[in-house]
Amino acid sequence: GEIRFHDVTTGSPNNNGFYIPSKEGNFQVTGGKITVDIPAGRTFSFHTTAPVYNLELNRLHGSNRTTVRLSGDLHVLNDLLIQPNTTLTAQSHQGDIFDLYIGRHFDLRDGAQYLAHTNTTYFNKNHVSRIYVRNTTNSEELVFHDLHIIKDQPWNPNVFRSVEVYSNGRNGDIPAIAVNGKLWIERGQLNLRTLSLSAKGNVEVSDGRIFSSDNSHPGRLILNGPDRQTLKGSPTRQLDFGFIELNNERADRML
Repeated sequence: GEIRFHDVTTGSPNNNGFYIPSKEGNFQVTGGKITVDIPAGRTFSFHTTAPVYNLELNRLHGSNRTTVRLSGDLHVLNDLLIQPNTTLTAQSHQGDIFDLYIGRHFDLRDGAQYLAHTNTTYFNKNHVSRIYVRNTTNSEELVFHDLHIIKDQPWNPNVFRSVEVYSNGRNGDIPAIAVNGKLWIERGQLNLRTLSLSAKGNVEVSDGRIFSSDNSHPGRLILNGPDRQTLKGSPTRQLDFGFIELNNERADRML
């Protein structure tokens, strides 16, 4: 089923929201969708200790942007869709920063915005995930602070579930994603396909790899942070960082 917040116009522009403070063990989420339709210029707060399955954020009407603020860590078990002219920010009205967990796809439509601030965005669960960066009217990257991939282990420990990057029409020289903090693949694999990822901080692969499934126009990891960066891998695993472009004047080091 679907729960739809439609045309939220009553009260203060910052007075509307989704609030579920359930304790662990008092909820079970197996499907469904939460849709938030908010008029332009309004802010909607999102706080739930229970996960949601699918979440769609949408500006209903008007010319200004709509903003959805996290007021707690948000766990999306399946898909997160941010529609045009809609901003999802990890910062609450009080200035606190919260993390975002995504079980399957993250779809950022043309004109949508995700403000991670200093949070961590996780890709977890047992699905293959896709990150869609659909901004065709400009070339801005989808910016994460810390990006942490921790997919469930398949029955075969040598097989990894993927997080794949899509951005149709984008020149591979223009990164689709920028990670300002740490990029950590604790378990899983990051498939850049034909695209590049700009890493400003340290990169660690514990159990998995970074690679490109397109051999004719392979994507690459660009190390271009303002400070010295570290590439770190597990000494007990055969790891792959894929194609790497070094563009850091303060040098990089391998651990």
